[in-house]
Amino acid sequence: MTRAVAYVLTHHPCVAQTFIGREIDELTRRGWWVVPFALNRPSTAELQHPGAAEAAATTRYIKDVGPWRALGAALDAARRSPLGMARLTWQAARSGGTDLRRVLWRLLQLGEACVVWQRCRRDGVHHLHAHFAQATATVARFAAAIGTTCGATPWSCCLDEHLPDARALVAHTAFIQWTHQFIDRG
Repeated sequence: MTRAVAYVLTHHPCVAQTFIGREIDELTRRGWWVVPFALNRPSTAELQHPGAAEAAATTRYIKDVGPWRALGAALDAARRSPLGMARLTWQAARSGGTDLRRVLWRLLQLGEACVVWQRCRRDGVHHLHAHFAQATATVARFAAAIGTTCGATPWSCCLDEHLPDARALVAHTAFIQWTHQFIDRG
């Protein structure tokens, strides 16, 4: 059985994040099936770089599905677990605090997470990876709450905001020469 993992990214391919492309290539070389999801499409300039068009062709662009398909994915998740989705929707809204714009943003991220969850479920992918503790980590976290597992590489200092219930975090730092430091959160 092939090991599979979905990468949730802001943009892919992205010249500023070529290390992610190399990581995906190496995992693929080692027999993993890596499914890249990106919130946004790369710019035309990004697609001019070697290998970028090929990477873009295998990437699933979340915002391309549109609001109706995202709503359909959310309804699919709610149909499978009405109480669980209600709880997750409440948690997503609460994570926005009292800022109405932020609450709306989190609910939109939940819709994106439903798209990721539905596609992973269809493809038999049970593990998600978000490289940065930003919007992608929130989307991966919500998708994991619906029904996959989630890992993230922390980048910013807001881990408790984006990944309060992550099972494990892996930190890559220059201080440890790109050696993985495992932080067990319980």
